[in-house]
Amino acid sequence: DNFGIALLSKLPFQSSNVVYLGSAEVPSVVATVRCNGREITILGTHPLPPSGREGTALRDEQLSAAATFLAQFQNSKIVLGDLNTTPWCHSFRRLLKETELKDSSRGLGYAYTWPTYFPLLGIPIDHCLLSRDLRTIARRVGANAGSDHLPLIVDLEVRSGLH
Repeated sequence: DNFGIALLSKLPFQSSNVVYLGSAEVPSVVATVRCNGREITILGTHPLPPSGREGTALRDEQLSAAATFLAQFQNSKIVLGDLNTTPWCHSFRRLLKETELKDSSRGLGYAYTWPTYFPLLGIPIDHCLLSRDLRTIARRVGANAGSDHLPLIVDLEVRSGLH
């Protein structure tokens, strides 16, 4: 269905698992990698779209559950995926506040990734959120690969001396 999920990495996983956050029963994937001697937890998630009151509540519940889930990890963190929310939405801002993550778009502008079939109405709902010890080097939208979303490509740096 539309909510299958995969996480691919050039770095080997130290651990990986499928988790279910919230009651919508859509899978998320969590993995840990090592980069420059630092452990980084990556959460890939795709909440339901905010279609109507119920869809919005399920999306917000999953984002809140993601924040609670991430609290158990003390290492560097990345959250990425189609979060089905825009940066100016209350649920997105609450996720940033609860996790103390930062939006990789900060200072770089928004990446309008959806929908590919009507780009003039594009909105930024695909995101990459980072712990403060990670830094965005570059961020861009990739070419259409046949999805209704454009790929979001983010180059990161592990900052030394932090965390």
